[in-house]
Amino acid sequence: MKIGIIHALSLLLTSPVIVFVHGAIPTRDGLGTLSGVEKGGSCGFANNFPAPGVFTAGVSAAIYGNGAACGACFVATCANSPQCTANRVFFTVTNQCLGENSTSPCVTGRSGVALQPQAFDVIATSRAPGIVPVKFTQVPCRTAGGVQFVVQSGNQYYFAVLIQNVGGPGSLQAVAVSTNGRTFQLMTRSYGAVWQVSNFDIRRASLHFRLTGNDGQQLTILNALPANWVAKRIYSSLTNFALVRRTTPERILVAAKIPARRVPAVLGPSHFAMATLGQAGGQNKAGGACGFANYPSVATLQAGLSETLYRNGAFCGSCLRVACVNSPQCIPGTVTVQVTNLCTASNASAAMSVCVDGNPAVNLQPEAWDKIVKSRSPGVASVLFQQISCASPAQGVQFQVRDANPTYFSVLVQNVGGIGALTGVEVAFGGGGKWTAMARSLWRCVGR
Repeated sequence: MKIGIIHALSLLLTSPVIVFVHGAIPTRDGLGTLSGVEKGGSCGFANNFPAPGVFTAGVSAAIYGNGAACGACFVATCANSPQCTANRVFFTVTNQCLGENSTSPCVTGRSGVALQPQAFDVIATSRAPGIVPVKFTQVPCRTAGGVQFVVQSGNQYYFAVLIQNVGGPGSLQAVAVSTNGRTFQLMTRSYGAVWQVSNFDIRRASLHFRLTGNDGQQLTILNALPANWVAKRIYSSLTNFALVRRTTPERILVAAKIPARRVPAVLGPSHFAMATLGQAGGQNKAGGACGFANYPSVATLQAGLSETLYRNGAFCGSCLRVACVNSPQCIPGTVTVQVTNLCTASNASAAMSVCVDGNPAVNLQPEAWDKIVKSRSPGVASVLFQQISCASPAQGVQFQVRDANPTYFSVLVQNVGGIGALTGVEVAFGGGGKWTAMARSLWRCVGR
């Protein structure tokens, strides 16, 4: 029997992306009012957006623009009132506020913002009478992870999708969809952040999207939805609009003098995610969800990925460079980990919601966590990660037959250097001849 791996292709965390410089948007004068704004609101966002801790607000029709402002981010300050504090508050638009009478800040024609009570408290000293003059300006949105897609309805006659977690511009002015990644069909806004198209058969095809932000810049996301998409499920892409224009992909640099020949090759740009503290002793005592056998070595720091990154095992064995960001708990520098497991809400020891389906999350073993975060409490941190080449193994690629009979064969493939993960495996039986493509199971083929 001869086994040959002929598709050792890199699984890069990349998609075509155009980044932008957010243009100067004039500051608006308006009225801020106290209101209990629910998540989702008239924009239709799913319950996981915005992320916990992000203030949300409803805006009057003059700003809401029939949903054009959905997902946009603003900073507001109280102005010209004895109730004002010196603070400013950031919020994401999730709703339209409606004026109940002619004095309401949200009446048609006025620039009104309905803030959550906790957000109102940031800029005003008292909740009574519940109205203060404000100045507010749109700012770039800082989001964790990629743009998210949630199919609302789909058949050969009609397709509607919710698009959320848009970084940078935050809101979209145009969306186009494609089944081949080349020819795109314009969609129209159904309501809020939900986009629709009629007479466009999207069945049995992966879907690609071209998004145009409210500043005119475009982002193309290929394979955003698989051919077997499920309605109401959150699908997170691995790319997003950036905050500033860059001539090269962002890099996380190691703060140490290392000879150039020893620096791992960077295989993809950086991406935001949430990190959570994993279990003591590493992720991979029993092989983890990847099924590895006595691999990697004890000295290798390991990690699990949430399903939106794990991709049913597609990133097993890949190597990531991770850095803590946006927290006083961060330790400068990076840590390199190898993916050996799936992180789910049930196997993360802290902040169980971090690893739920749809969230980009990295579950670090404690020894890896300690290299980039000062404290193990509360066990959740924002991180930047990027795929890098794995260190060259001391031995060659390893194979372990798991099952073999006249109609079925499965094999574990591990110790893959460089790219670390595999996108395809083929097998030939006997002295050669026909090569048969295997499916990931570990890797299996049916009907020898």
